[in-house]
Amino acid sequence: MSENEWVRALGIDYGTVRIGLATSDDLGMFAHPCQTISGKPEHNPVETIAKIIEERGIKEIVIGLPLHADGRESTMSKAVVKFIEQLHQKIGAEFTIRQVDELGSTKSA
Repeated sequence: MSENEWVRALGIDYGTVRIGLATSDDLGMFAHPCQTISGKPEHNPVETIAKIIEERGIKEIVIGLPLHADGRESTMSKAVVKFIEQLHQKIGAEFTIRQVDELGSTKSA
């Protein structure tokens, strides 16, 4: 992909109770809140996200990975990795899902 080709992205802030979603604009420059969905398994968040991906033409996913300050995995980061695996099973392993270290992201925002 050339640097002039923008890709519509979906940002995911994963939580076991709620999952925050944001989509990029048409230029790929800004993220805008999309919606908040239930993170509870009985509400099938993977299915909901798969539908949003299809409806909005999403080509890439960015998901926060909450690591410890020293870079070690946390209990929550393990849950995120498991969620990513479930999402890949639903939407296809060839789909790009980028994990971004969340450390300091709230403070920098």
